[in-house]
Amino acid sequence: MNDRGALVERRQLELPVRYASGATVPSPCTAVCEMDPATGWCKGCHRTLDEIADWALLDADARRAIWAQLPARFDARQRT
Repeated sequence: MNDRGALVERRQLELPVRYASGATVPSPCTAVCEMDPATGWCKGCHRTLDEIADWALLDADARRAIWAQLPARFDARQRT
């Protein structure tokens, strides 16, 4: 993936400002749905299987906490 493509993909893993507060927090799913055995994260959304499975049950704060981790996970995968 070229640098621009990686930047666009990483930006998609940052929670849009309009969801920074309030009860609505969208799923970061990108419909790639392939797990990376080395990290245990989905190659598309960078969530763990537990985070994916529990998403519908999580409150907005827990969802925002997951979103906050996604850019760093993306960066970590890019370095490997």
